[in-house]
Amino acid sequence: MTRRLSLLLFILTSFVAIPLVFAENKAKTVIYEFYSASWSVSKGNWSSDKLSKKITEIYNADGTIASEERADGRGVVVEKTVYSYEGDTIRKTTTDAQNKLRRTTVVTRKQNVFTEKVAGADGVIMFIQVMKKNADGVLEEMEYRDAEDKLVYRCVYLYNKKGNLEIVQFFNPDESFAVQVYYDYAKFDANGVWLMRTDFYTYGDVWGRPHETVIRTFN
Repeated sequence: MTRRLSLLLFILTSFVAIPLVFAENKAKTVIYEFYSASWSVSKGNWSSDKLSKKITEIYNADGTIASEERADGRGVVVEKTVYSYEGDTIRKTTTDAQNKLRRTTVVTRKQNVFTEKVAGADGVIMFIQVMKKNADGVLEEMEYRDAEDKLVYRCVYLYNKKGNLEIVQFFNPDESFAVQVYYDYAKFDANGVWLMRTDFYTYGDVWGRPHETVIRTFN
C-alpha cells in the first residue's frame, strides 16, 4: 500500500461527509451508528458487530443542521461541531470533549460550487474541499486539497435510480484510479429512506472489502 493510498484511507475513515441540509426526513435528530467490519476466524466470514463510532445530528426547523456530536464505540463524546449561517456562508466550530477548540471550518458558495476550508485551533489551514453539486443540489464531485491548495485526490459520486449514493470513485492528481467505495442498502423505512447500509472498498489488489455498516435512526 502506497503512502498516498494510506493517507486517503485515513481521510475516508476520519471524516464522514455530512449533508448541510437534510431533506429526506422532518426529524429533529438523526443518529448514525458505525459498525466496523472484521474477519471472523471462527465463522470464516466478515462481520460488522462492533460499534466503532456514533454521530448524532441535531437539525433546525428549516432543515439545516445545527450541531453534530461524535462519540467513540463506548459512547464517550470525543468532539462536537456547531453550525452557524450567514447568507451563503456556513461556519463550523469543532471542540473536543473538554470544550477546547479543535478546528474551524468556513464553507462558501459560488453558484453550484461549495468551498470548505478547514483550519486547526491555531487558525492555520489544514485542508480544503471543493464540492460541486448539480441543479438539484446533489453532490456530484469533490476535490480534496492540502493546505497549499494542491490537489490530493478527486472523487466522483454516482447514484442509483432511487437517488441513493451507490458508488464513490477516488482518483489521484494524475487521474489514475485510487479507491472505489460501493454502498449496499439493506433496510428502508416506509417512505424509502435508507436505514441501513454497508460500504465496500476496492483498491490495489483488494476487491470489495467490507468496511463498515451504518445504521441510521430518526427521532
